[in-house]
Amino acid sequence: MYIESSSPRHPGDVATLNSEMLSYTGHQCMNFWYHMYGANIGTLRIWILPNGTVNPIPLWELQNAQGNQWKQGSIALPKQTGTFMVSFRQQCSVSFSEINGLHICP
Repeated sequence: MYIESSSPRHPGDVATLNSEMLSYTGHQCMNFWYHMYGANIGTLRIWILPNGTVNPIPLWELQNAQGNQWKQGSIALPKQTGTFMVSFRQQCSVSFSEINGLHICP
């Protein structure tokens, strides 16, 4: 996922990347790489979306510039009944942010 904040983007625009439907199979984690660089970068949020509900569960949040390099993130996925999706949401500010290398691990 990549969100560029130059024109025609406006502060407050949101980019969303949803995973495929996943099933909880015991202790699981999610590893990913992110790059958040520039002034007023905004906020990157990761949510879990249980199937059949409209209420996402917040998992992780990071604000502001994190330097001009890729960093690895890792999140333990909470136990779920049924299927779910993981959702990345980046609110645009005045720079750019990227997500890469998403991996669900057992």
